[in-house]
Amino acid sequence: MQFFGTKKLGKIEDWEPVVSKKNWVPKHSAYELAHSWQPAAGFPPSVAAVFMSCHSDALAGIRPNYGVVEKPVFLDTMKGPSWKDVMVYCTNADSEPLVVAVEGKAKEPFGPPVSDWIRAKGERGESPEPKPSRVRRLNYLSKQLGVSFQADSGLRYQLLHRTASVIVESELHSAAAAIVLVHSFYEESTENWSDYVRFVNAIGIADPRKNVVQGPVQLGQSGGTPLFLAWVSDRPVESSN
Repeated sequence: MQFFGTKKLGKIEDWEPVVSKKNWVPKHSAYELAHSWQPAAGFPPSVAAVFMSCHSDALAGIRPNYGVVEKPVFLDTMKGPSWKDVMVYCTNADSEPLVVAVEGKAKEPFGPPVSDWIRAKGERGESPEPKPSRVRRLNYLSKQLGVSFQADSGLRYQLLHRTASVIVESELHSAAAAIVLVHSFYEESTENWSDYVRFVNAIGIADPRKNVVQGPVQLGQSGGTPLFLAWVSDRPVESSN
């Protein structure tokens, strides 16, 4: 049996041992998320503004109750959970639960493309054939997202499993909606935005835009929980002072 524990993070510095010292660097996403979210009385201003402009009844009056930093969500097996930067548990104006999966991004990419990940390329040399365990994971993600992803896909694996994880978590909590929120602190690079655009196109959003809540799209094996997505552009904390 495995056990996972958390503690209350009362101040910004409490995030460091959770996200690891190597990630605790200014202008890196873990550091910037802590400095943006911890001091906020609710959502950070940039995020709150995007939610306030949303006209969906499901998200009306959205307010955060608590967040879990580095939240693991198990997928098809008890190995290799999807770790969310921050999973925020919210309610709407009707007191219905909502789950927001926050993905922080600065200069870090969205990880390897599916075509590299499924062959474990870069870990211990490239394997010519997809690993069976990863083929099973990809099939699971395809069912969760309602899209048949192929082993040669150039989509970023991180976007697939992080999106599936919020669907799993929202169904566990009987949420009225799930939201994938990319909180970006480095807008100079266009690579992450291009990867995000290709992914949201694949799941049914034709015209991705920044600083707008888009959706819902009905994903998952049962087409159940409505999924919304948003990319929020922000600045590193030092640039904001």
